[in-house]
Amino acid sequence: MRRLLARLIERALALPLVFELQQRLNAYDDVKAEFADYLAGSGRTILDLGCSTGNCAAHILDMATNDYTGIDVHAGYTEIAQRKYPAGHFRAMDGRELDFPDDHFDLVTIISVLHHMPDPVVADCLGEVRRVMKPSGRVLLIEPVTTPGWWMSNFLLSIDRGRFVRSPEGYRAFLNGFGFERERFCVFGPHRFASYVLTKGS
Repeated sequence: MRRLLARLIERALALPLVFELQQRLNAYDDVKAEFADYLAGSGRTILDLGCSTGNCAAHILDMATNDYTGIDVHAGYTEIAQRKYPAGHFRAMDGRELDFPDDHFDLVTIISVLHHMPDPVVADCLGEVRRVMKPSGRVLLIEPVTTPGWWMSNFLLSIDRGRFVRSPEGYRAFLNGFGFERERFCVFGPHRFASYVLTKGS
């Protein structure tokens, strides 16, 4: 029954317009508050990995005063995003092969994206992120985590389209190449999230 429900949800969310409606239910105010010190400001080059339809980025940062680029593997999502948010730049692109020069971005945001990716894809994407961020740059990363005893959260995550929700240790295993400026946990709705601010490292 759980597999059937998950399959139905996945098929529905594969439709860009359905996904767009679902995105409006997300806790973007909480994400903005979590990274408030890093999102303020202007004049920066910003990469949003897994931007979907652009709703999160439009809510948490100012595209008009920053050089913002959102990428997603789903062209349907980026087409919607570009129509809705013309101040940003949106491109259909695979995060494993970023079409940007080395040391280019001041800030990279990865907001609830990695739990949709298997391990090899996460590793490749993060390698590319590290390549394209400036030596002084930052990565803002937040992901839902499985938590022992949180049965409702764990059940809802199990039927979410993200098949690769990990423990905090599971996410941290991919971050060895980065420096850790901040690591903490927060609760949005029924879920616990791991939140990271990363530097390029040595």
